[in-house]
Amino acid sequence: LNLVQESLEICTLVVSSLGVNTERLTAACTFELFAADRAYELTAAAGLPFRDAYRIVGAEVTAQLDRNMPLPVESQQQLSKRLSARNHLGGAGNLGLAAINNQLEQVKSQWEERTETFAKTIETLVGTASEEY
Repeated sequence: LNLVQESLEICTLVVSSLGVNTERLTAACTFELFAADRAYELTAAAGLPFRDAYRIVGAEVTAQLDRNMPLPVESQQQLSKRLSARNHLGGAGNLGLAAINNQLEQVKSQWEERTETFAKTIETLVGTASEEY
């Protein structure tokens, strides 16, 4: 368990020092990633069935790729707006982090309780407390 604890501490240190290159992230978010969004826009604007709208968007993407044209890249502000609009649970605009943190705290509490029970059991069986468990 000590090795696991040390590994987690190292992982925490590494992850906490990571940075985000927003320019590269924005550049990687090309048009085809938002094909379903574009199809939904066509559905809402033109009253098309989603299946038909998605085919139209697919044809647009295919045509651009066939002509070796770069797919459009949205600005960081447009991407933020588009992602924030996805507010269903688990979506980019609603990750549900509060619920996940609550669940994590419950599991952590259970783990600490079990660890304490385990240590007491070992102490009872062996007669001394052991740091290795």
